Amino acid sequence: MEGLYAANHRGDVASALSNLLISIVGDQSALSDTFMILHAGFVAGTYKIMGTAIGAHILQAVIEDFDGYYGKVNGIDDPASAGKKCTNLVSFISELYNFQVVGALLIFDILRIFLGEITESSLRFSPVINQTQSKKK
Repeated sequence: MEGLYAANHRGDVASALSNLLISIVGDQSALSDTFMILHAGFVAGTYKIMGTAIGAHILQAVIEDFDGYYGKVNGIDDPASAGKKCTNLVSFISELYNFQVVGALLIFDILRIFLGEITESSLRFSPVINQTQSKKK
């Protein structure tokens, strides 16, 4: 990874990596906890070795994808069928918190979004953060 990062433009590598991760962890199917932990661990390792720029780029892409998709899920008549991608993104963000890539303020902001308007989807996504944090102990 270091060789790829050193041989190419940093922005191009960060963009390609974040697009790849979004497509992997933002899948519409149910993804296992181990899958999320492994990918979050990869991001954490890359963040620690390569620096904050790549971690920030990946985090920004994940949050933007989550924000856009969460807005869409709330406007859909059947959010149960469309919310798996959002659930996977919330789980991934929670795992990034476990690996200390993001701080507690981001997790609190996401919970604040869920509690700001109580909907079926927000009630379904909130326990995802709690389950991820419970496994950490």
